[in-house]
Amino acid sequence: MENIDAPELSGSSRCSAQSRQRLAGSNNPPWCDFALGERSRDALADFLSRGPVTVSRNGTDRYGRTLATLSVNGRDAGRYLVSLGLARVWQ
Repeated sequence: MENIDAPELSGSSRCSAQSRQRLAGSNNPPWCDFALGERSRDALADFLSRGPVTVSRNGTDRYGRTLATLSVNGRDAGRYLVSLGLARVWQ
């Protein structure tokens, strides 16, 4: 996956107050689709609860946000959401 356009991650002990991260590799549901957004959020939370989370930073996007890949046990979170139909690959 090249990039994931997903809700920004903040508030984590791994993210400073001045740092905003974006998942790299998929495009998540628009904010106006609340039901799909909630399903995507819940699926991501479930996925991340399955083991230690690895965060890999992959540069920045055109807005200066850090692009990051999240994985659990070697499995990419963005690809997982795409496989469930809860996100799309972002070119």
